[in-house]
Amino acid sequence: MKDVRLYGRTHDWSSQSMVTRGIQAALGARCAGVVELHIDYDMEDFPNPPGALARAAVFTGPPGLVSRMGLQHEQRVAFLVPNSTFVPGPLLRAVALSSTAVATPSAWAKGVLDEAFERAKLHAPVHVIPHGIFPVAPACVDTLAAERLEERVRERWPSAFLPDLLLHWSTSAHQRKGTRELLEAWGILAERGRLGGHKLVLVLDPDARSAVAGLLLRLRRGALASEHTLLLERGVGQLAGLDPASMRGLLQLVGGVVQPSRGEGFGIVPLEARAAGCPVLATSCTGHAEHLGLIEGEESAHGVVLVRTLGEGPIDDGPDAVAPVVKVDALVAALERFIEERRSLALRARERALEVERAWSWDKASSGIVSLVEGASK
Repeated sequence: MKDVRLYGRTHDWSSQSMVTRGIQAALGARCAGVVELHIDYDMEDFPNPPGALARAAVFTGPPGLVSRMGLQHEQRVAFLVPNSTFVPGPLLRAVALSSTAVATPSAWAKGVLDEAFERAKLHAPVHVIPHGIFPVAPACVDTLAAERLEERVRERWPSAFLPDLLLHWSTSAHQRKGTRELLEAWGILAERGRLGGHKLVLVLDPDARSAVAGLLLRLRRGALASEHTLLLERGVGQLAGLDPASMRGLLQLVGGVVQPSRGEGFGIVPLEARAAGCPVLATSCTGHAEHLGLIEGEESAHGVVLVRTLGEGPIDDGPDAVAPVVKVDALVAALERFIEERRSLALRARERALEVERAWSWDKASSGIVSLVEGASK
C-alpha cells in the first residue's frame, strides 16, 4: 500500500537529498512518491502533490514547510537535523504544532532539540533514527566520477595520481565545516615540506568557496601550491553527476577524506567513505559521535584518524550558536599522522568496508520512520 509521501530535496548531493533518496528506496512500495522541495521555495508557490493524498507524510527538508503542507496528511513525521546548538524559534513552533512525530539522526541532535523545545515551552518528543548508506554491489560501482575528477585535477597537476588526493567536501559556507582550519593546517604542513606528495582537493559549492577565498589567495601566494578547488554547481551540489555507484567508485580510488567538522547533525560523508573502504580523518564530536564515536580508542584499526576538539566556541549558524573548537595545531598533528600512515590506514579501511555497510542501513531508518507513523496513529 502506497501510504507514505516524502517531501524533500533529491536533486543534489547534500545530506538532505541523500536522506530523502535513502528513505524513498527503503520504503519501497509503501512510498507514494516524492514532492521535490527547493531550499528557496516561495511558500505561496508550494505545489499541490500529485495523485491521491497519502495517509502519512515524511518531511526531510526544508523543515519549515511542514506547517504549510503537513495538515493535509493524517500522520506527519518531521525529520529535523540541527548542525549546531542554534535552532530558530519559528521553526521549532512550526514543527511542534504541525507534526505528529519528530525524528533526528543522532543522540547529540536529539539533545539539542530536546533542550530547544523545552526552552521554547513546546511539547515535541524527539526520536533518534540514524541515517543509513546506500548498498552498492561491486559489479555496479561506477568509476566515471573518479575518471572525471582525475581529468580535471591533471589540468593543474599533470603528474597527480588519485591515491595522492585527499578530498574535503562541503556544500555549506558555515564555520562549523572546519574548512578554514583545514586550509591553515595544510599550509603549515606545506611550509614544513610534510605533505609527501599529497594534494588537497576541495569540493565546494560557490558560497563555501567565497567564504575562504581570501585565505586561499594568501596561502597560494606563499607555500600552498598543492590545493585545488572543484566547484559544485550552485544549488545542485553535483560533481560529475554523482549517484551512489559513482560516489562509491570515487571514494574507492582517492587517498582519503578529511572532514574536520565542528558541528554536524550526523555527518554522512565520513560514513560513506568508510563504507567504500576509504581512509577518513574527522572529528568525533556532535553528530559524528553517532558512528565515529563508536570506534574511538581503536580508530586506527578502522582506517580512521580522529581530530581532537577542545571546549566550545562561537560559530556563525545563529545567535549564541556554539560548537566544539578545532585547534589548527591539533589538525596539523592529525593530518601529519594521516599522511604518514595513509597506506596502512587504507588497508584497514578496506578490511572494514563491508562491516560498515551492513551496520548502517536505510532499511533500519525506514523501519524506524514507519514505526513512528504507525505509533502516532494509535
